[in-house]
Amino acid sequence: MPDHMSAEDVPTELDAALSEAQARESALREILQVISRSRADEKPVIDAVLENAARLCGAPAAALEILDPLTGQMRFVATWGDEMKSFKTGDTYDPDPNLIVVRSINERKPVQVEDAADDDLYRQGQPTRVQMVDEEGIRTLLAVPLVSADKAMGAIGLYRKEARAFTAEEIALVEAFAEQAIIAIDNVRQFKELATRFEREGATREILEVISQSRANEAPVFDAILENASRLCNAPLAYLCMTTEDRTHVISPARRGTFEKFGETLDNLQVPLAESKLALARAINECRVFREDDIADHELYSSGDPDRVSMVENEGARSLMVVPLLNKGTGVGSITLYRRKVDPFRDDDVTLVESFAAQAVIAIENVRQFRELQTRLEREAATREVLQAISQSRDDEQPVFEVILENAARLCNAPHAGLLLVNDDESLLQLVASNSATSRFIEQLKENPHSLTKEDSLAARAIRTRQIGHYPDIADDPEGSVSP
Repeated sequence: MPDHMSAEDVPTELDAALSEAQARESALREILQVISRSRADEKPVIDAVLENAARLCGAPAAALEILDPLTGQMRFVATWGDEMKSFKTGDTYDPDPNLIVVRSINERKPVQVEDAADDDLYRQGQPTRVQMVDEEGIRTLLAVPLVSADKAMGAIGLYRKEARAFTAEEIALVEAFAEQAIIAIDNVRQFKELATRFEREGATREILEVISQSRANEAPVFDAILENASRLCNAPLAYLCMTTEDRTHVISPARRGTFEKFGETLDNLQVPLAESKLALARAINECRVFREDDIADHELYSSGDPDRVSMVENEGARSLMVVPLLNKGTGVGSITLYRRKVDPFRDDDVTLVESFAAQAVIAIENVRQFRELQTRLEREAATREVLQAISQSRDDEQPVFEVILENAARLCNAPHAGLLLVNDDESLLQLVASNSATSRFIEQLKENPHSLTKEDSLAARAIRTRQIGHYPDIADDPEGSVSP
């Protein structure tokens, strides 16, 4: 027994050591109990870890920081104890490799500074260190990394307001707490991944069910896809684009979550497919995914592109993801998602929306095939009807003409139709039947037969050339014909 220690002191020190060990075991049990109750949220565990670590190590303040792998920034996940200006829950900062928390993560081992006021970082005027020492009176700092599979994801920081180094026993205790924090974080990660997988599988089943019920119309499928993509990717704004039939422009047949002003822009969208630099068109042309972390930090916005400016200023959109709809290797449309803050989309977001894009293509193809079948059946029925009229009108062709015009106009979505025949001397083209008795145009044809020799009407041209005349816009007829 040392000369300075009396026999009376020994039980006291043993009792203190026993009490301290019991307190540590009790703290560890408490944290394990919190872990067992917190499958979906790691924060109660982290709060318990920080409180017990700070209390048992005599530190008035503690914090847990995580290195965000997407942004590369450090983020304060939780803090405990005295309120500090230099670290608050939710704060982020760029990791300075000289700070002890960043050092402990990089080196994957505990790092401490016994006196922050007597340190090179303080003498060099590093802003965070100066603030901690001069404004908040912090002197001793300890950082213990959270290491999982030989990779550090963050660190626990403890702070004292007197220059008193943490002992090896205290550091070992905090390392034990760090292991429990890792268990909690990993448990919650696995739980959330499982919940997300179930949720996404449920969304896929829902969309497939809508596809099975929407053989004649893809709109319900588009709505279901946008609703699920928006919800699961945390993107309040979503819209789906398609190429026009002639593949010259991109239009938007479905949208979700847009404000009124930009919604009107989407409703009237006519983006040139080949010329546009917008991601929605480029994704279709290049058959690849586009992601922009901040669309306000892009040349399209700075150059004043009206669609991009409208997105930022009318919608408040910032982070963007565009996934193409691919049919046999050709882009036929795109799904666009936006977030109204700078929050980049992740790879798993891309994977999810790619699966939704494939389902959209299935819906489009199903509807196309259904409509083609429906059209073929309608046309076959019309042919049967015409043949039946022929068989019943052996001495009068007029009923046949009327049935032909009625079916042609209906199946070709044409409001007016007329049948003209050449007269006996082949000088005139006369209207002999029409599907409209009220059309002024039809009345003019009845009153003014076309001359096959003097006039260059479109009908007369077709008779003379014996070729079908198809004019998408007769105002653009290069030969200047004004009369059908």
